[in-house]
Amino acid sequence: KAGLHCDEKCACANCKNTQAESGIDGLRTKAIKATLSRNPLAFTSAQKELPQPSPGETACRCIKSRCLKLYCDCFQSKKVCNASCSCVGCLNTVQESGEGGRRKHAVEQCLEKRPDAFKKKIKEVGSGCACKNNRCLKKYCDCFRFDLLCGEHCTCKDCGNNETYRLAQIEIQAQ
Repeated sequence: KAGLHCDEKCACANCKNTQAESGIDGLRTKAIKATLSRNPLAFTSAQKELPQPSPGETACRCIKSRCLKLYCDCFQSKKVCNASCSCVGCLNTVQESGEGGRRKHAVEQCLEKRPDAFKKKIKEVGSGCACKNNRCLKKYCDCFRFDLLCGEHCTCKDCGNNETYRLAQIEIQAQ
């Protein structure tokens, strides 16, 4: 369990989760500090205590981006972070939205690089896929997910979700 040390009965090979390694220079202490530097909420139950976002509301869990990158759900949807978010060092706030604010500056930079950065990207069913590594046989593939065969509208590589491949599979199963 979290916060507990292994005892003499520990079956781990070269176990460092011991009382001896818990000192200031101990390997256990260094590992905990490294984890906390990447994610300050790692050993807390703060994420469980957060209120669930209401329908139509987004909630993010950003750690290093300070919620000023497009992969932050709140920032991408042009909303400021709220009480449902468990982000660390958040700058996606009302205070930073004003004149000279860092959020406003980040929005301007994103729009300068890509004018359509905040527009919803709606993909039509059957508009094709661009798979590279999954051979169009996993749910990542839009065609496979909607039970469609890949066709001329797709730009996938090494496709396994086409008529030729399916016929070959049926032949193999029949033998």
